[in-house]
Amino acid sequence: TLELKGDGASLALKAAQDGTQWKVPAASLVWGALHLTASGSADTGAKGGATVDFKAKLDPLSLEDAAKLVEGGAAYEASGTLAADITAKGPADAPALGGEVTLKGAAFTAAKQLVRDLDAKLSLTSDSAAGTLKGKLNGAAFEAKLDGKDLRKSPRVRLDARIDKLDLSSLPAAKGAASGKGEGDKPPVLKPAAEDPAAKPFHVQGTLTVGSIKHPNFEAAESKVTVDLKGRGADPARMEGSVALRVGPGRFEDMSLLVAEKPIVKALLLPVAVLQKAASFIRN
Repeated sequence: TLELKGDGASLALKAAQDGTQWKVPAASLVWGALHLTASGSADTGAKGGATVDFKAKLDPLSLEDAAKLVEGGAAYEASGTLAADITAKGPADAPALGGEVTLKGAAFTAAKQLVRDLDAKLSLTSDSAAGTLKGKLNGAAFEAKLDGKDLRKSPRVRLDARIDKLDLSSLPAAKGAASGKGEGDKPPVLKPAAEDPAAKPFHVQGTLTVGSIKHPNFEAAESKVTVDLKGRGADPARMEGSVALRVGPGRFEDMSLLVAEKPIVKALLLPVAVLQKAASFIRN
């Protein structure tokens, strides 16, 4: 039995050992507004390596109080609650996770971006994940849905997201945008890495739909990005598939400035900027 107490924090642990078997009937951690409890067992002598079988619960945590535990956290103006009920079972170095994580009524400010009315839920099983996300970004409603299957052997993941309105002028600018030269102007040259026979094949699909886009140099009606990629491991040079961009009707003026200024949309709008540049050569 172990009990530690300090200023606004405490740790309590009960454990018993029988050979390579460890049992932890109860453990708790309190740190300010954070209250975490856990229990379970571990076998350090199991065939094939150490194994664990634990469950942990995070009581609803006030994000406002949690921000006080981090230096400078008050600047995020966080609110809402976070809760989790998680299990971990299997090899100690890569246990299968299960349970649920929820975020309710959350709000925060970061890089002058206002996120409000944020609700999220992530459900996990040993080889799947499903999640939903809803909220508002700078007053525009957005939502996302995640569906992941066969995550431990051959991950298949789909993510669909939508935001009603995107004001590009309100997004953070790239460093060096004032001079017209943003970081990463030259795309990296991708060279295939040595193939890893243990790498898992994966399939990623998804969509991002924007109801309307607004910027002094660019306006467009509903636009959509569709992704369908397959590969093995984390080497992007070995991926195959497609990334399609459909931009709704609107107004396009000096897209090169917008692409350089906003890194978050650089990849999405680069094809449009290239076409605009080509059109200027034709006119000349």
